[in-house]
Amino acid sequence: MKKLIYCMFGLTMLGSSSLACSSQKFSEEYVIYEIINEKIYYVENGSHEIKGADPETFEVLVNMYSKDKNYVYYMDNIIEDADIKTFEYMAYGYGKDKNNVYSGRQKVLGADIESFVPMSTFFAKDKNNIYSSGTKLEDLEVKTFEVLDGIYGKDDNNVYFIDEKLINADAKTFEIVNGLYSKDKNSVYFLKYKLPGSNPHTFKAYNETLDKDGFYYEAEDDNNYYYQEKVLKKKQKN
Repeated sequence: MKKLIYCMFGLTMLGSSSLACSSQKFSEEYVIYEIINEKIYYVENGSHEIKGADPETFEVLVNMYSKDKNYVYYMDNIIEDADIKTFEYMAYGYGKDKNNVYSGRQKVLGADIESFVPMSTFFAKDKNNIYSSGTKLEDLEVKTFEVLDGIYGKDDNNVYFIDEKLINADAKTFEIVNGLYSKDKNSVYFLKYKLPGSNPHTFKAYNETLDKDGFYYEAEDDNNYYYQEKVLKKKQKN
């Protein structure tokens, strides 16, 4: 017999199952678990058995985290050494127990548990360091670090796109143009890519793709038309 367990909008919808889903609202994402012949499966991009999971005590925490009387799980994997009694979900894919902080199923090495704070999908911090997807980032100052639009982070001296430093980016003038483009006083960026020949002082990005004489662009300055990180066409100057 197959039973489906949905965890959506923080509510529980159980198909006559003893499994439980957290009642706390975390996000609008959902995960689906199946019970087939007393075996539990994580269903996301296929069906994956959570080997050894106990159906009687299995509990969905949120999104991709779950636990039973024996283990804590991330998707269909056991989180090694996780403490069942103290494990809790934090935010943005991070969890913690009395001993460690976890990004997915991996320990965040060196993280300070008491001060650790997830900041966005890609950034987190504690009193000592900044992290991206659980990996410590170098050359960043915790006190001045801020997240910009979720995917960029900067302090007074450096700018990161997720876990990659933007070489020679000017942190003091760096700003978001829209969700795809950013700039500083010297350059324009599409995600992590510097736009060749761009002029940050005249650069404009649009929230839609525009059509000009048969070619499509989504940004421009006084030198070029751009589509993503590519120069589509140079502007003719009088």
